[in-house]
Amino acid sequence: MRQLLAHLCCLSSMALSAQTPLFTEDFEGPQPAFILNTTDVGSVQNGSNTWLLNDVYAGGGGDVICSGIPINFTIPSTPGQPAGIVPANGSYLHTAATEAVADGILCCSFASADGFCTNPGNHFTRMDQDVSTVGLSGTTFSFWWLCNGGNSIYGEVYYSTDGGSSWNLITTPIAQYRNQPTWTQQSISLAAFDGQPTLRFGFRFVNGTSLLGGQDPGFGIDDVRIEAQPQVNALVTLAVPVQLCAGQAVTIGYDAQGTYQAGNVFTAELSDATGSFAAPVAIGSVMSTTSGTIAGTIPPGTPVGAGYRVRVVSDLPAV
Repeated sequence: MRQLLAHLCCLSSMALSAQTPLFTEDFEGPQPAFILNTTDVGSVQNGSNTWLLNDVYAGGGGDVICSGIPINFTIPSTPGQPAGIVPANGSYLHTAATEAVADGILCCSFASADGFCTNPGNHFTRMDQDVSTVGLSGTTFSFWWLCNGGNSIYGEVYYSTDGGSSWNLITTPIAQYRNQPTWTQQSISLAAFDGQPTLRFGFRFVNGTSLLGGQDPGFGIDDVRIEAQPQVNALVTLAVPVQLCAGQAVTIGYDAQGTYQAGNVFTAELSDATGSFAAPVAIGSVMSTTSGTIAGTIPPGTPVGAGYRVRVVSDLPAV
């Protein structure tokens, strides 16, 4: 009986693409894609603090009436932005103490809750639109931020996968955004962001009661970005018998990596005797979206050779 030799096929995969921007917001346009002061996640629309959008960094002084007694206060200027933020020192999203705003002080600040003159409260702001990451991977949410705050005063970051009906607190790599008085960039990449048809993000400023208070600046945000890359699909053809005969049945195992669409067909292909797949011969197929095996048959009349190879390809997507 004439025999041909088949060898293990190499990895076959789609080319890796660079990160693609899905959403950008630098707060310089006339209609930024964020809604301020929403009631999401137990937050209030009004209170001792508020979210603002402006390009004010200068601090100032004012006074507040507490139990009929005027108390003077001073708000320090918000630190300038580094060159990594474009444009630097432009408009940004930030908290501000309501009393400071009343006195014309519009930089990044907060009034710390003391349980006496200033009530505690949470303040939320969120994207006004969804992005889709279906078919994408490596989704990254990045932004520049600062927040000095205190032990009970800090920022939080949330994501939603249902249009903002419910929100999930992001605790990795940071759960509480505080103790950062100057601008720094944060990037978050979680598997939960991938493959979502309705993904959006939000920020919450938590102002809990504390006798120790806290320090300005409040929670400031700029240059928000969402990026992802096309999902990489790969197929690895597992070992097949070394010696095969023309007309012989063979089982080809394969490892499918990534996501395949419903109706996808995996096909085992045989090269020519030199190992070239310029004109491959299909020797078996199976409709599937996961790893498995394919029942194939070496075509009768296949010439004898020592350089044959076998590979597995897919059609949805083509890999």
